Amino acid sequence: MTLAATKCWFIWKERCLRVFENKTRTTEQLALAISRHFAYWHPENRVTTHETNNITQTRDIYWNLPAVNTLKLNRDTSWLSEITNDGFGFIIRNWIGTFQAAEIGWCRTFSVEEAEALALLRATQCATKNNIQNLVIEGDNQATIWYLQGKATTVRWKCIAILEEVKLLANQLVSFLVFQYVDTRANKVADLLAKEG
Repeated sequence: MTLAATKCWFIWKERCLRVFENKTRTTEQLALAISRHFAYWHPENRVTTHETNNITQTRDIYWNLPAVNTLKLNRDTSWLSEITNDGFGFIIRNWIGTFQAAEIGWCRTFSVEEAEALALLRATQCATKNNIQNLVIEGDNQATIWYLQGKATTVRWKCIAILEEVKLLANQLVSFLVFQYVDTRANKVADLLAKEG
């Protein structure tokens, strides 16, 4: 029932977009938007279930505070296709969860991976420009984060140059701590900023 209601709502929004703004999306873009919205907002996707000895334990995944005297930068992207703009966003919070800074923007890329790499670059450039110290950068794209951590990954050659620049900028930061992979559900604020971008 929830999925049917979501589809109807998106079809209505598409109709309004075509009638009032003279804009259209392809059927693939509309289907992808419906899938992403449903996956993000459906209650079953907000909780992870682990089974241990036939006992089901439910654990919510939330953003975690960084260590004392440390800042955490969460970043994300929102990408539909290579013919549309993709958004990026990041937020910086301190060890007590207080907002320090945020930024949103957009660019055009050829893949999700390239969008993720560029978002990492923009976030690291901001941190370098503002001389942010004791920083952890989190993201929910495993391939790019693993590359920055020096682990084996399948990052495409087009993105390697961008990620190498991210490494160089991170090395210029005073007391840069680590690039960390985080579950998408613990990266919601950055995700919303990226969608806004």
